[in-house]
Amino acid sequence: MDIEQFTDKKTGSLTRVSSSSGEVWAFVPDELPTDWEFSAELWPLLVDAMTALASLSSIGRYLPSAELLRLPLHWHEAQRSSNLEGTFTSPEQQILFDIGHKTETRDEDAGDLKEVSNYTDALMARERDFAGLPLSLRLIRGLHAILLRGVRGANKEPGEFRGVQVGVGSPLRYVPPPATHLEPLLQNFEQCMHISPPYHKLVWAFILHYQIEAIHPFRDGNGRVGRLLLAMLIAEWCELSGQWLFMSGFYFRNKEEYHDRLLKISTHGDWRGWIEFSLTGVIESAKDTDSRCQKLLTLREQYREQTGEAGGSIRLSQITELLFKKPVIRIPEIASFTGTSYPTAKTDVERLVSAGILVEIDLPPQRTFVARKLVDIIFA
Repeated sequence: MDIEQFTDKKTGSLTRVSSSSGEVWAFVPDELPTDWEFSAELWPLLVDAMTALASLSSIGRYLPSAELLRLPLHWHEAQRSSNLEGTFTSPEQQILFDIGHKTETRDEDAGDLKEVSNYTDALMARERDFAGLPLSLRLIRGLHAILLRGVRGANKEPGEFRGVQVGVGSPLRYVPPPATHLEPLLQNFEQCMHISPPYHKLVWAFILHYQIEAIHPFRDGNGRVGRLLLAMLIAEWCELSGQWLFMSGFYFRNKEEYHDRLLKISTHGDWRGWIEFSLTGVIESAKDTDSRCQKLLTLREQYREQTGEAGGSIRLSQITELLFKKPVIRIPEIASFTGTSYPTAKTDVERLVSAGILVEIDLPPQRTFVARKLVDIIFA
């Protein structure tokens, strides 16, 4: 880590630590709250961001089909957050993996699929497994344990704060605080999730995102758990009807600036640049999600029309609804869902193929079909 980049406006202190490559400098962030003053020039941007969030939240409050949209958004977020860590998977294989079907893949690819699937599980865990748990270090550890379950990093104490020194990048771009500094920093972080914030709650969420990244409390998976927590903070503090706003797509499209903005807080105390960047991301991400949801709803109506033209039955309509939860599907699964025989399910699939709703793809060991337009909207 180049200590020459740290100015007198840095938001912490530098200390020497021992590492496998010898003695290096580490950065210890100051405890929150910061003394940074929110600029009046940022208020219009904050208002626009909150307006975009309010519009997005209405999807969950007023649409009877809102739950059909949640899982596709989770898939998209899981892929983009994992992309930021250099993990890339095929959308079709990812969906099959998430819904419990095996495909013929290399061991390395299977590990990547599991990593992304764990992220989807962690997103849903807030409402499923940790619904009664307040925002806390216990919640963060629980999310981390899910993220690293059965994947590379599983030997790096999933769900436990690190007891060793770590570094980011090769060569080292950032060295977080020594493990001996973690306890007071994390206690302060937990307190900051429950105090009356000195800034607007949306701004406070992004300040806390920086702080958990700077602390880097785990041996592995810090970026992913930080972005998971950010989605939860925004949903709960901004009173959304659910987790509708995800930032990973924006951060991935602006990956270099994302990392540079975070580092520049540490080196130059540039809170304004980070907040301006992130509020811009809220507006862009909210509009992207709203557009994605509208396209999904339009496609749903198109499916209804297409099944009608295909001599549609109630059963075909039910299958197209199922596609929003399982857009990559196999004939036995449709037979099980509809309670029909394999030949009947096969005929239903053929009708959906003829209608242009399903397309057969090469994903052995079984015949596999994809709702191509649906997958394209989800992962665009």
